[in-house]
Amino acid sequence: MFATSAIGGAERSLTRMALCRPNGPVHYTLATLGEEGDWTQWARSQGADAIALAGSPAAPRHKVRALVDLWRQLKPDFIYVMGLRPATLVRALRPFMPRTRIVHGIRGNVEPGTPLGRDYRRVEWPQRFLTDHYITNAEVTKRSLARLISVSPLRIDVVYNGIEAPEGPPIAWPERAREIVSVANLLPVKGHIRFSRQSSKS
Repeated sequence: MFATSAIGGAERSLTRMALCRPNGPVHYTLATLGEEGDWTQWARSQGADAIALAGSPAAPRHKVRALVDLWRQLKPDFIYVMGLRPATLVRALRPFMPRTRIVHGIRGNVEPGTPLGRDYRRVEWPQRFLTDHYITNAEVTKRSLARLISVSPLRIDVVYNGIEAPEGPPIAWPERAREIVSVANLLPVKGHIRFSRQSSKS
């Protein structure tokens, strides 16, 4: 479950990861708390059954009621939720979903003392007992989160971005200078400025 219908790195990569095993043992239903938008249209074009819990501007719905109705229809084993706002809403509705485990996905580095870390500390620390498990996409985020909200590392798993590469012969790369390519939205919270400064020193 995402917060909006905007398309960012998390929306693209997680949607593709959910779709890469269509015949696997796990069935995914993708949803957003937002309205119909770019992500729902793109996800459906990729073959996903994307649900906008807020409906559309022409036919809005109360997202809380829509979420409870969706749970009653699907009765999922897990709700994997991205972002503080949807995670807070799902945890508030936990009495209506007693048999469903809540997994909170965190993809930014919530290092203590940073603006993002302070936001997560304020919201996540008092709600950590309502979350069954956490998933991060980097070991450094796992360590930061464990320190930030005082949870055991055993409650945090790391699932890296990406999908399995198709089988085949290895690609023969030509000899050239080493380069590092980082694909991400150029936002200060992504740490690209700090990364560039450190790279120039090495």
